[in-house]
Amino acid sequence: MSTKRAHYLITKFLTDKLSEEEMQQLEQLLKDPENQALFSEVIQANFSSDYSLKKFSSESLQNTLRERIQKEKNPFYKKRMFSLMKYAAIFIFLLGITFFFKDSLFTNSNRNQQIVVKDDAIILELEDGRMEVLNPENSKVVQNGKGLVVGRQHKNVIQYSDSLVLETLVYNTLKVPYGKQFDLVLSDGTKVFLNSGTSIKYPVKFLSGKKREVFLKGEAFFDVQKDENHPFIVNANELDVAVLGTQFVVSLYEEDNEVSVVLVEGSVDLSLDDNPTTTRLTPGTRGALNYNTGAIRKKNVNTDVYTAWIEGILIFRNETFANISRKLERVYNITIVSSNPEFDKEVFNASFNNETIGDILSYFKDSHDMNYTIKDNIIYIN
Repeated sequence: MSTKRAHYLITKFLTDKLSEEEMQQLEQLLKDPENQALFSEVIQANFSSDYSLKKFSSESLQNTLRERIQKEKNPFYKKRMFSLMKYAAIFIFLLGITFFFKDSLFTNSNRNQQIVVKDDAIILELEDGRMEVLNPENSKVVQNGKGLVVGRQHKNVIQYSDSLVLETLVYNTLKVPYGKQFDLVLSDGTKVFLNSGTSIKYPVKFLSGKKREVFLKGEAFFDVQKDENHPFIVNANELDVAVLGTQFVVSLYEEDNEVSVVLVEGSVDLSLDDNPTTTRLTPGTRGALNYNTGAIRKKNVNTDVYTAWIEGILIFRNETFANISRKLERVYNITIVSSNPEFDKEVFNASFNNETIGDILSYFKDSHDMNYTIKDNIIYIN
């Protein structure tokens, strides 16, 4: 298997998202010295923020991995996690040594150049206005105001049940801050992958005879369960996206000047709130509503560019640095201030596979002679 596959599985291992089959694959891949070296690099990248916070502890990291193993009830999965620990132990030891030297030798000015990513909470707003914080490391049930279970959170996904008996539509709202992603399974089985800085309002249960409608701000990938009798509608400000069963991405951030829909498979119809005319998209097509002109334009695209974020991959194609900066702010929950308008207008093509913000800044500095400073956790482009 490729190094790219190894990187993907290692990242999932560190975030506790590996399936049993993927665990077997990773165990085999780590027999290759090249992939062992990659494992070391990924661990260092994942825990690099601990350097800036001066809180790295190799003992704490080992305990975290051990606790994950002890909680696992599947004996075969647990056995493989113990096997992977032997690789992790080596790299945790090396990482501890690295931290020692970084902590001892870095000057104060070096420390000021570190980015500390803010950790904002994922919020679930219930039908009665109550707010609940969702911790992606935990699991719990979601109850309505009467104490009835309407859904269940399992780490980074919340799933709603179709068995609940309701006569009227009742809504929850899920709010994902910058720097986070979260997954949602609606009562009909439709899967929604929410990107950073996204909120979605949805019924806790879809009702027979009524259209399936959700309200989105931000960006999300939809894998809609087919139901010919109940069309699925994504309300995206002025644009309605109507489907029966399909896969697509909807993006409408406030700072952008458009609403866009990228269709992966199936078909969707786009329409404006006050206009019955529809625009149909076919797979591999992007439709975008320009707020200024009110026109919907279509073009053929490589859908991977618009869906790669689901696996932590950022792909920029013919993007100005100003647009790239806005996306980096959302993904990493940081602030970028530029005093270089000419550089903001420059167009770039780049891809980053689960890189840290430090790695991305280094890329632009080394490859495109971009100078920057960091002060009070704000990145200034000079």
